[in-house]
Amino acid sequence: MSITHLADRLYEHFDGELRLGFLAAVQAFVAVKGRVICDIALGEAVPGQPASTRTTFGLHCATKPVIAIAIAKELEDRNIAPSVLVAEVLDLDHQAGVTIEHLVNHNAGLGSPDAFSCNLMDPTELHAILTPTALLSSAAPGVAEYSEIAA
Repeated sequence: MSITHLADRLYEHFDGELRLGFLAAVQAFVAVKGRVICDIALGEAVPGQPASTRTTFGLHCATKPVIAIAIAKELEDRNIAPSVLVAEVLDLDHQAGVTIEHLVNHNAGLGSPDAFSCNLMDPTELHAILTPTALLSSAAPGVAEYSEIAA
C-alpha cells in the first residue's frame, strides 16, 4: 500500500465512522521522515462548528497512555535512549536540556498553562505557545510538575 493510499484509506475510514455515529469529530496527522502524509479533520468540534486541523480538543490526560506507547515504540524502532535531548530528536536549535525521559516522567518543568487555562485561551495564542520551541523555552529540566502538555 502506498503512503498516499494510506491517507485516502484513513479519510474513508473516519468518514464512515462519522456517518455511523461512532465519532463526533476526528483529527489525524501522519508524517513519515518529516514529510506530511495526512493532515485531516472531519466532523464537528462542537455542534454546528466544523472541526479543523487547528481545532484543539480538551482531551488532556486521556491521550497520555497512547502517547506513552507511541514514544516507547519510536524509541525502540529508532534505537534512541530516553536520555536523548528532545531538541536533538526534533532537530531544534534550542537546548533547554529537556530529555525524552523528562517529558514522559513529568519533570521537564512544563507545568504552564494548565488544562483549564488552555480551554479558555484563543486557539491562535494556544497554538503559538504549544510549539516545540516555545515549550522548551519555558522548561525547567528536573522540576517535577504535573503537566497536561508534557506528554
